[in-house]
Amino acid sequence: MELRLALPLRGVGAGGFAAVARYLHEADRREELAIQLDQGMLDIGDDATITATTKGRAYLDDLFALHARVTGRTWESRPAAVGPLVALTGRLLEAARPSGGAAFATQNPPYEPPGAPDELVLFNRLSALRYHRADAHAAAWTGAGHSVASIRALDGPARRAIEAETNRLAAAPFAALDDDERTAFSSGLAALA
Repeated sequence: MELRLALPLRGVGAGGFAAVARYLHEADRREELAIQLDQGMLDIGDDATITATTKGRAYLDDLFALHARVTGRTWESRPAAVGPLVALTGRLLEAARPSGGAAFATQNPPYEPPGAPDELVLFNRLSALRYHRADAHAAAWTGAGHSVASIRALDGPARRAIEAETNRLAAAPFAALDDDERTAFSSGLAALA
């Protein structure tokens, strides 16, 4: 599920998978891969690259069809917000390339099925952009000397400092938008709520 944005387009290396699933314990990542291998959803090459099997791709096709139906129903009354957001989010994904980390590089560009409605394209683009922020968060807590385990337990001023650094790092792609575009992006997202 976490690799749905990448697997229809490309294989995912071990480092990319580890970055996307960084909050899972290594044993849990190995177990999840083993389950998906046993179910015939994924293959893992000799170089540890994960690819979707025919069965896995069929599952992903069904998943994207479901996401298209749900986002279409959810946002059908807001077409004036969706179209501009698709374009702005596309620009943000391009602008995020230099500052994104391994999880973002794994998920970007996100898969956009041929003929996908704007609602699904927007959902997938926003999902990919989320990994830019995840990488920013990981950079902030590792830069402060934390591990996955210690960041989970962190609270108070130290946690707020990491969140502030995350926000600073995650803001980089938004510099590609002018003030009016940033306002349109923010108000467009609010209109979807």
